Amino acid sequence: ALTNIKKHSKATKVEIKFEKNFENIVLSIADNGTGLDNKKIIEAKEKGRLGIYGIKERVEEFFGNFYLDKNDKYSTIIVCKFKNKYLIAGEYENIIN
Repeated sequence: ALTNIKKHSKATKVEIKFEKNFENIVLSIADNGTGLDNKKIIEAKEKGRLGIYGIKERVEEFFGNFYLDKNDKYSTIIVCKFKNKYLIAGEYENIIN
């Protein structure tokens, strides 16, 4: 996601949040760049640039949910949400700590 932001978005601000609670692990990445719309996504797919699709596929491989959003502050918000119950205790310990 950060590579895509650097290459394509012309963003001047990026915000990354990592949250963990009893049920979920949530990673969100937001930027104030040019934004994503359906036309841009379709054009990227047709040109073989599948960055956003690759992110979605990797999230779903771990039984996660992938969301794209925007608001008044950020033109693109990527949210990746995982249920803790799908992560085996201890196996990913070094990744998170």
